Amino acid sequence: MTSVDAEDQSAVPVDFDQNGQYTFDLLEETDCFDSMYFVFYENGVVETRQARLYFNASTGGFSCQTTGDYNATYSVSGNILTVNFTVSGSQYTETRTISRYSENGIEFLKVTLTREETNAAVYVTKDPGNTVASELRKIEMVYIKTE
Repeated sequence: MTSVDAEDQSAVPVDFDQNGQYTFDLLEETDCFDSMYFVFYENGVVETRQARLYFNASTGGFSCQTTGDYNATYSVSGNILTVNFTVSGSQYTETRTISRYSENGIEFLKVTLTREETNAAVYVTKDPGNTVASELRKIEMVYIKTE
């Protein structure tokens, strides 16, 4: 997971762990997303474990909150991924533009979140604007296909 490709003009390096070292790779800054996964089955079911960041407006720092394991349904039409899921009895549908590609025989799926999508999908509460992540404009997530 990156704050976007370094060649992208909107790319912003971050220092989530506040150790003075900035990077574009969010996975180097926090272990919050280490247990996060998606398993897309051919029958249209997706299993996932989610995690989100909670930013403290007073300190500018963050803490990780694992939000749980979920099952949902999905479909792919062209480069649009649609996921239907239920939270606390309410039905939701999320769509994302994806790209699929392969390198050296390994298949990848990439999802790019805009600033608005990042705020909604990654943060537990809206970023207060003075945190270690406030300058992020988009996030790219790359998933590897495994057998």
